[in-house]
Amino acid sequence: MTALRRTALIAIVTVLSFAAGAAEAGAPVAEGEWTKKSATIEGGWSIVESDGEYSLLLDDQFKTKSAPDLKLFLTARPLADVSGKDATSAAILIAKLDDVRGSQRYRLPEGIDLTRYSTLLLHCEKYAKLWGGAQIRSSKTR
Repeated sequence: MTALRRTALIAIVTVLSFAAGAAEAGAPVAEGEWTKKSATIEGGWSIVESDGEYSLLLDDQFKTKSAPDLKLFLTARPLADVSGKDATSAAILIAKLDDVRGSQRYRLPEGIDLTRYSTLLLHCEKYAKLWGGAQIRSSKTR
């Protein structure tokens, strides 16, 4: 195989891998920006749907301060009405945060009705500190 054919083949495989990854991520159904409460949270997030399942995606720019027990939650309450002490009350746990930096994916609980939730939270359960949150806005209305 010539060097030119090898380069062309690598380029085709790269494009197909990228396309497959984009399709696997699914269509965004919601997205938003973080609002600081106790700590700055940078980067974007989106909720995507693929084959009837929802996932929360944190983008490559995601970054926040480290803590021992950071978890992601969904709640029906507006962020202004949530405090560190009551953040988990009537909230649904998505997952423990894997890392304080970089791209991450979290599967939402099966059968979740996203219309019942208006806010995404990042909360340190160990110290009852609300890092911050984000209003969930439908991508379809933007």
